[in-house]
Amino acid sequence: MSTTPNVPDVEPDPTAETAVPPAGAARAPVNASMIGLVDGSSDTDSRTVQVVLTDDAVVQLDDVVAIGATLPDGTDVTHYGIVTELRCRLEGVEMPSDTARFASHQLPAEKVRRAEVRLLRTIPELFVAPDSGSPVVRATGAHRAKAL
Repeated sequence: MSTTPNVPDVEPDPTAETAVPPAGAARAPVNASMIGLVDGSSDTDSRTVQVVLTDDAVVQLDDVVAIGATLPDGTDVTHYGIVTELRCRLEGVEMPSDTARFASHQLPAEKVRRAEVRLLRTIPELFVAPDSGSPVVRATGAHRAKAL
């Protein structure tokens, strides 16, 4: 099901209600409120998801996030979660000694940062997993209040 994403162009006003982009919004342009995408290379479930962070996202433990999704029956849901762990790795590096070669620009690799998010609540209350590739945004204002 294709939907038109409601993705704000700037960081939302923390006191204002803002829409969470639906799962199909992954094709939308990256904006200031989007911190990453639900990782498609690992399983998602109704409790925990991995988020691939954007290059400019500054995320720390205990940040509250929101993930929108549209179910096959057309129901829109919003998953709220809290960052419980952060990881970084170099894709393309296989051996510990490859790290020095990457640092000296002798080996191509891609730095990837991920956040582990523990889901706290889904509105409406449906126990479903977020879709891989869904945009992840900071939960601010009314969304943060709903999450907590």
